[in-house]
Amino acid sequence: MRHVQIRQLSDATHCDMTYLYHTASGENSQIEGSVVVSDSDQILQKNSAITFYIEERRLRFEIDLNNIQKSGVTVSSELLKLARIKQGKSAPTKTLSPL
Repeated sequence: MRHVQIRQLSDATHCDMTYLYHTASGENSQIEGSVVVSDSDQILQKNSAITFYIEERRLRFEIDLNNIQKSGVTVSSELLKLARIKQGKSAPTKTLSPL
């Protein structure tokens, strides 16, 4: 069984997943090797693998395939069917509301 711990980003080491609710500028080296999840496409976190956003009053998520691959995590095809997929360094095609 895994344990969930809430820590300041500067104190986090050896994390499987890191959740960010704001941009962690200058601290990207702290979260390498971790699946980074953010709660808005307004957060410019270069290594965010999963980003939650609101579209038409519904909670959606985007998966950045490059960042998922770098983290070494395999995402199921069923989950990919539900996600908006981001490939490369292109920006999202729509402007979305932050959470």
